[in-house]
Amino acid sequence: MASDLKIASRVIEGNIVFLDLEGSLDSHTYDRLEDELNRWFDRDYYRVIVRMRYVEYISSAGVGVFVGAVNTTQEADGDLVLLETTSKVREIFELLGLARILNFAPDLEAALDYF
Repeated sequence: MASDLKIASRVIEGNIVFLDLEGSLDSHTYDRLEDELNRWFDRDYYRVIVRMRYVEYISSAGVGVFVGAVNTTQEADGDLVLLETTSKVREIFELLGLARILNFAPDLEAALDYF
């Protein structure tokens, strides 16, 4: 089965980008997320919430997108928050030691508190 990733994006709260992901974030799909984030960065949106509720799988390539994005957002006085991350996906971030540099929120209100 080929991996697939659906991305829906919109602006909320005036200046926060909300990305809703569904599917697998792996070596076949990570570039789509990277391109989507860069489109927003090119428009000076550096406050990003990514809902991960429906992400079934994430590979190191997918994780790398978030590491690069959090660096980009923080350098521009913004931030990136991962919302509703499944325990399976969260475990990947923890195993790679990245849970310390990424922000995780259980709900939208908690995610908005980061900004």
